[in-house]
Amino acid sequence: MLIEHNIAVPMRDGAELRCNVFRPESPGRFPVVMTFGPYGKDVPLQQFMAEAWNTLNKHYPEILAASSCKHLVFERPDPEVWVRDGFILINVDSRSRQSSTSGCSTRCWAAIARRFLQRCNALQRPSSPVPEDCFQ
Repeated sequence: MLIEHNIAVPMRDGAELRCNVFRPESPGRFPVVMTFGPYGKDVPLQQFMAEAWNTLNKHYPEILAASSCKHLVFERPDPEVWVRDGFILINVDSRSRQSSTSGCSTRCWAAIARRFLQRCNALQRPSSPVPEDCFQ
């Protein structure tokens, strides 16, 4: 699995959002799962929410056995599992959280999603941007 940490994505207002990108080592086109949240893309679940970790361990040990859980964070899919299954996973910190800067209203989500999807598309096919009408 290839991992890029704290990739800066500049917003029109000058803020920077930071993301971690997890992708297969093999070349090719892959579907993208993108998460966006305030809980910290770099804080392991075991550290952030010990109670949830203990519940998983007690009731669903097979989930934890499927991965090292090194990149498993709260309310986000486990990159080790999803990348192994052929997905690119992008975890984005929302504005003013962890490594991202500035505040954000919920109206900025479409612009953020467009920027990240364009980046994902560029990783797969540099000559073909996301169509402008994709989010209308």
